[in-house]
Amino acid sequence: MQKFKFSDIFLTKEFILENVSEETIFSTYLYPVNFNKRFINPFREDEHPDCTFYISRTGNLWFVDKAWNNKHYSAFDACSAYYGGISFQDALKMIYKDLIEGSGATDSKIIDVSLERQKKMRYNGVDITANRKDFLSSEINFWCVGGIDSDQKDLETFGIYSAKSFSVNDTYFSNVKDTYIYVGENNQIDQLYSPNKQEFRFINRKNFNFHFNSQNHDSDTHFLCKSKKCSYFISRYGYSTSYAANENITIDREIFERYGLGEYKYLFVMGDNDDTGREFMSAHYNEFEMTPAPVPLKKDMTEYLDEVGYREAGDFLENLKFKI
Repeated sequence: MQKFKFSDIFLTKEFILENVSEETIFSTYLYPVNFNKRFINPFREDEHPDCTFYISRTGNLWFVDKAWNNKHYSAFDACSAYYGGISFQDALKMIYKDLIEGSGATDSKIIDVSLERQKKMRYNGVDITANRKDFLSSEINFWCVGGIDSDQKDLETFGIYSAKSFSVNDTYFSNVKDTYIYVGENNQIDQLYSPNKQEFRFINRKNFNFHFNSQNHDSDTHFLCKSKKCSYFISRYGYSTSYAANENITIDREIFERYGLGEYKYLFVMGDNDDTGREFMSAHYNEFEMTPAPVPLKKDMTEYLDEVGYREAGDFLENLKFKI
């Protein structure tokens, strides 16, 4: 007999949904969640794709058969059908066994939300709110590239937080893993960042285009970077940094003067080693005489750190001033 860590009394619907999303349950036992596709109903004899996924006003996800009196199926119904019509309580057990037990989710309470759900939204120029959580060990490791010794305090002091949940234009997303909140001036959220996700990497708030990081302001060297991640890594060497929302932005004269960028002895701009990055660096060189500082051979500072390590990357940054 299968043993579970929780008795039937404590294994509840609420507990399951704290640890795994409805999207993940549907994608495991029915179809991968896709709001732009129609499906055949596997619960009855059906030859026509008249079923869709739907999010209710309460935020719950349903599989709806519009051709069969709008019959609604929950994620738990999908699991029950997958295992031959087992009871609701047995479906809770199987979801726990298949998707939670041994996954570490009961410790972190974090599982990815569906990217298909997020595709429906426009990500630039939005209102963002978010709740933070403690960093997972895997998330801390993400910020320790090249031997950089990062911890939660370092990241949060710099305005980087791990997201527990967030809202974009009043649409709420919970159970977020590997998503980071970038906080700027006046404790305002500038961006959300989800690495390695093609559908959603950056979400920028309305009117955000530049942030000056307050750390290391007494340095004689400043780097304008193409991202907060790059800015954070360079700041670990003691340099003053700022970053643009993306490489299609050229900061204006008002920003340049307000933050005293022209007062630095050494002023660099660092973009990616590609056409967009080169245009980003060239624009700031032409407008403000910032010295372009692309990393050798690699795409960006993250890849360079990962390749050569903390010390050699530091030598590269230090030697830039001798090339001016």
